[in-house]
Amino acid sequence: MLFHGSCYSPKDAPWPGWYFYASTKMDWRNAIWRDVPALSDYIARCQSVLQSGQPAPTCCSTGRSSICGWTPRDHDPLTVHRHDWMAGERIGAVADLLLAKGFAFDFVSDQMIETLGVDNGKPAAPGGTYRAIVVPACKYMPETTLQRLADLAQRDVPVVLNRHCLPTCPALPS
Repeated sequence: MLFHGSCYSPKDAPWPGWYFYASTKMDWRNAIWRDVPALSDYIARCQSVLQSGQPAPTCCSTGRSSICGWTPRDHDPLTVHRHDWMAGERIGAVADLLLAKGFAFDFVSDQMIETLGVDNGKPAAPGGTYRAIVVPACKYMPETTLQRLADLAQRDVPVVLNRHCLPTCPALPS
């Protein structure tokens, strides 16, 4: 657990202390200070339940290769404050399609695809297996990801490629 922006302020500093305006005031002066242990225990229980679950039936690649036109020279558009970087890309269209068809899915990175195992013809990750890997159309793909997808497909793992992804896309160096 992380209390974003927590900063130090000595007890003898006059009110409001040495706090940055956007920080979490997580010390003895905070009104919920006495309840933090209960909050921490609750979060730990929630995390335990979430971690004991199984992955969604499908995994959908969200590696940079799935973001249309991304190249190593571009800025990184990924942010938690806006989702338009995804909604306006092929990955967003594929995610919307999967949701509309009733498929639950986990987003996975190129790195995770490269480390997936195989369990009875299914892509296997720590914690369970998926039924298939869905790869949105892309302009670029790391060579290691491309090779791993080919290896998985040769081992009868269902790899669903959105049109124009393989084998026509040039590979980026790893």
